[in-house]
Amino acid sequence: MATRHGIAVWGDSMSSRYPRYLQEMMPESTIYNGGVSGEFSGSVAVRQGGVVAAFRVESGALPTSGEAGLAFTNEDRGWASEYPGIRLGWQPNEASPMPGTLAGVHGTLTAYAEGTEESIRFGFTPDKPGEAAPVGEDVTFVPDSAEAQAEAVHIIMVGRNNPQNVGDVLEDIASMVAATSDDRYLILSTINATDEGEGSGATYSRIVEGINQGLAETYGEQYLDVRRLLIQEGLDRAGISPTPADRADIAADTVPTSLRVPNDVVHLSFADPPQIGQKSGDEVLAELVHEKLIDLGWAEPA
Repeated sequence: MATRHGIAVWGDSMSSRYPRYLQEMMPESTIYNGGVSGEFSGSVAVRQGGVVAAFRVESGALPTSGEAGLAFTNEDRGWASEYPGIRLGWQPNEASPMPGTLAGVHGTLTAYAEGTEESIRFGFTPDKPGEAAPVGEDVTFVPDSAEAQAEAVHIIMVGRNNPQNVGDVLEDIASMVAATSDDRYLILSTINATDEGEGSGATYSRIVEGINQGLAETYGEQYLDVRRLLIQEGLDRAGISPTPADRADIAADTVPTSLRVPNDVVHLSFADPPQIGQKSGDEVLAELVHEKLIDLGWAEPA
């Protein structure tokens, strides 16, 4: 069964690779991969359409050609001071373009990171030259991705890059849920790293007892605790016998080593496992998501 408008996966690097496995399991559906490495929950919400990004055009008008400098004006949740702007998948000293519409004009929004997060700046380049267009104090940017995926089933997994801000993560997810069509969404739990195991400190509590518990209480059947399932069932599903390191990870309430990228503390493995019949961590994650979509009536068994 193909979903009417496809599946849209939203998140950071934890969501960037498993969609290819999900596509194999759902060949009749279109899977949109909206996983962008390094993003905070707020910037994912901007791309998805749940959070509106507001800017001030520094010159007061969109130019006849070229780029207009923008000042980011969303000041809620400390974005303008603690974290000045939405992270659009940029890397230091590289530009990262995002197509969309600003003040009714289609073009490309670019975030420039000049070495540090504090020096991020924004620019907008209209697609077509034209007459200078005066704009108001605050104008909103609507990414193409938000419009294109508005009717999809939304799979949301955020918070890995800003777990210290539990309230922000929960608020961003609530905004994303509000932007879905007909309440067709699935929320996935945030995964803790191996140095954030049980008893390790505040980050474990924020992720497990703060973010994930809050999601479970709010979203019920439309929440899937993939963190717990990967720890408890992941190796069996992957066809992998646990190693001593795996057992230590499980005892610490973290995803086992054999399901992660080698020498990585949190990212799930995505390369083909060394033995035939085994699965990577991302393939197991996709399997868990697919099964839940079947339970919710949005997919059929492969």
